[in-house]
Amino acid sequence: MTVLEALQSEIRLKRAGDRLPPIRETARRLGVSPGTVQHALKHLAQQGLVEAHVGRGTFVAAPNGVQGLRRVTILRDDNPNPHEEVILRALQTAGSARRLHTLAMGFSDIEHAIDLVPSLAPSDAFVVRSFAGPFPVRLLERLRALSRAVVVADSRVSGIDVDVVSTDFHELVPAALDHLLALGHRDFLLVAAETMEYRAGWVDSFLRQLAWRGLPGGPERVVLAGAGSYSAAAAQTRSVIEARLAARDLPPFTGVVAANCPAAQGVLDACAGRGLDVPGDISVVAIDLPDLDARYTERLTMVGRNSARIAETIYACIESRWARPDAPYSVRREPPELVVRNTTAPPRRGGEHARP
Repeated sequence: MTVLEALQSEIRLKRAGDRLPPIRETARRLGVSPGTVQHALKHLAQQGLVEAHVGRGTFVAAPNGVQGLRRVTILRDDNPNPHEEVILRALQTAGSARRLHTLAMGFSDIEHAIDLVPSLAPSDAFVVRSFAGPFPVRLLERLRALSRAVVVADSRVSGIDVDVVSTDFHELVPAALDHLLALGHRDFLLVAAETMEYRAGWVDSFLRQLAWRGLPGGPERVVLAGAGSYSAAAAQTRSVIEARLAARDLPPFTGVVAANCPAAQGVLDACAGRGLDVPGDISVVAIDLPDLDARYTERLTMVGRNSARIAETIYACIESRWARPDAPYSVRREPPELVVRNTTAPPRRGGEHARP
């Protein structure tokens, strides 16, 4: 196999935007001179298979048919859950409709994301998703050095100029409570099964809303299931809720606000296991993407933004930045939407406080 053929084989196993190893490293591995590797790479560049960038390295080029199109690189958590998967699909679909070349790259944690940036090919825009807590400024500084069009989605950012797109977090719990209150419920639980960074936000918002509305409150109205992952949340939540119901140590409640779909499913399973009817005895609202896969959302009344709307807002930010590179940076927060399905109804006892 020639050097050219060896490099062609390697490129077929990589994705557009991946950086090739340094020339000297490749030469040592293939047992040839650096000049031979450099000549082969020049030939591959002429074929449109690689792109060389001075001072940065050589990268796999976009596939045939997308050369010349603007590239949008999406950085995302490397441990995706259904929530992140549906948003990625929406971003890719919306990008294709705009004749953009989208490239998704994963990171395992903050430090990995920061270390990943120097290996990225130049991009016309970057979208970064999924960080709990304040966003790492070092990462944003490095991305800004590659492109003025950087959009951070659903994370808190301060200290650097970037465009931000997020659901208005402070409206999620109120929207869920407003729906349940309109049905006649007055006694609520919050059930969360997420990481501590996210749980703290849910708990604070929920308890403040109960206090502001003059509703029965206190920490006993918060149930933290403590699941280690999105996929484990349903089973862990069911176990915790069933145990609390069996011990009769929950306050009277007829409405539940669940911080994501798996937590809501765990509540439904626990109620079924204890002979409680949903929505007759207990109403449940999940805060999540209403357009998740039907196996998560088929029955659930939900509060959130759908993924297509998230994607459209992100691309609107990018296109605005391309049109006006020096315009003030924006923060776009959109109100959540309510999708009513089969897990909410007026309380069976006409609003009387129930103790399951």
